[in-house]
Amino acid sequence: MAHATMTPDTTEPTVSPKPVRRESQLNRSIHGLRGFAAGIVVLFHIHLMAQEKGFVPKVTGSGPVDRLLNDLGTFGVAVFFCISGFLIVQSLIKHADAGVFAKNRAIRIYPVFALLHLIMFTVGVAVNYEWMGKLKHDPVAYAGHFFSNLFFLPGVNLDLPIAQKNAWSLSFEALFYVLAAVAFIATTNWQKNKAVSVILFATFAVATGLFLFFRGYSLFFLVGVASYFIWTKTQWKPDKILATLVGLAAFLIAAFSFGYRYGFALPFALLFFYTIVAEQGVLAKILQSRLFLFLGTISYSMYLIHPFVMDPLRSIAGKLEPKVGPTGALVFFVIATLTLVPLVSWVSYQLLEVRMTKWISKRLKKPAPAQPQAA
Repeated sequence: MAHATMTPDTTEPTVSPKPVRRESQLNRSIHGLRGFAAGIVVLFHIHLMAQEKGFVPKVTGSGPVDRLLNDLGTFGVAVFFCISGFLIVQSLIKHADAGVFAKNRAIRIYPVFALLHLIMFTVGVAVNYEWMGKLKHDPVAYAGHFFSNLFFLPGVNLDLPIAQKNAWSLSFEALFYVLAAVAFIATTNWQKNKAVSVILFATFAVATGLFLFFRGYSLFFLVGVASYFIWTKTQWKPDKILATLVGLAAFLIAAFSFGYRYGFALPFALLFFYTIVAEQGVLAKILQSRLFLFLGTISYSMYLIHPFVMDPLRSIAGKLEPKVGPTGALVFFVIATLTLVPLVSWVSYQLLEVRMTKWISKRLKKPAPAQPQAA
């Protein structure tokens, strides 16, 4: 998939990369893995856009390295699916309420996404961005595409055009949330109403089977789900040296085999991801560095915003090429991207993910019942 991008961290609230106390529930290695996956996707798009502008030769081979370069963005998506599989199950069990879970997911996802969604359906339509220009004179089609994109229907349904191309994976995330919530409701209501639970389990089984069959890379959600239950049931921590060797080998095999067969890469992704869950080995410690923790904090904003930053930078680099040559244009594009994308993402994180989310949460919070006046 040429334009594959990462999925965001749409799971638990982000944190600052400052050290935290060990009693905190935060898994710093998983948080750093978000940053690593975000970096993979940005690098993938740097390479993809540089190829499209002719700054670097196009990758046309079919060897392992060539396949990895062409599928690097989708591999970043798979890593995020692993993270979501773990943290979404954790979140459902923690809240013990599907309604609260759904509300928290919406508050977490929409502040950034909705702003960019509005930009696409105003500016994108005005400047005739790809298919969106024809919506100017068709209000019915405009409304249909506006709401289909708002509710993440494109991506899973390939017949629906998508406005934010990099948001296709949010469709998978949203569907996974629904399926996870259905399974949770069926499980927790088994004693109250077995008939309803059986219907929910049957619906879950059929929908999940179709989801996994037709969208193979969604299998990587199962890596996170399996890791969660293995970890919570056993608390098994592999030896640090063993975790380092197995984690590194499993990661490389999963990455290089990903573009060939998802099924083959799956068990190796599980081995790698579990070492991160257990926070064992050198890879887990590297992911706890300030760089990866910072990138993990801004990863969701970076996921959605980086194409909006990179597209004008690509145009500027193209205009500079006649003067500085392909190499000079590439250097400008890389440096400008690696500088501005984190900066803009950090601003978005502070304004939308932190402040806007707090503002929305306060207004949705139910007021405490009034206490009776003392006589």
